Amino acid sequence: IVMDGIVADGSGGEGGEYFPGELVDQIIPPTGTFVPREEEPVLISAPKPVYPDMARRAGIEGVVIMQVYIDKNGDVIKAEVVKDSGCNAGFEEAALAAAMQRKYRPALQNDQPVAVWLGYTVRFQLH
Repeated sequence: IVMDGIVADGSGGEGGEYFPGELVDQIIPPTGTFVPREEEPVLISAPKPVYPDMARRAGIEGVVIMQVYIDKNGDVIKAEVVKDSGCNAGFEEAALAAAMQRKYRPALQNDQPVAVWLGYTVRFQLH
C-alpha cells in the first residue's frame, strides 16, 4: 500500500513502515502560530545575508520581514517571507538563504525545549 509516498507493506521489515506519532516532531504549524513558552529563543549565530549584486549596483535598499520556525534543537527548519521588499531585487532570496543558516538556543516551556515561530526584520542598506 502506498499513501502519500510512504510505503506500508505490512512485512514488518525496516524502512517503509510508519508508526503513529512518529512524525509528530516534523509537523510544522501554520506561519505565526503561537506556541506558549516561558523563555524566548535566543539567537546564537546568524550569517549576514549576501547583498544582491544587482541591487548594490543599482543603489537599491530594502526591508524584508521574516518568520522562521525554530525546532527543539534550535535549528531553523522553515523560513518564510512575511512581507517582501517590493523591489524585486533579490532581497527575499538572500534573506531566506541566510535564515536557514541561523542557530538559536531553543524556546523553553516548563524547562523543556519547544519549537516556535519567530519573526524578525532584515534591512538591506548600502553604506
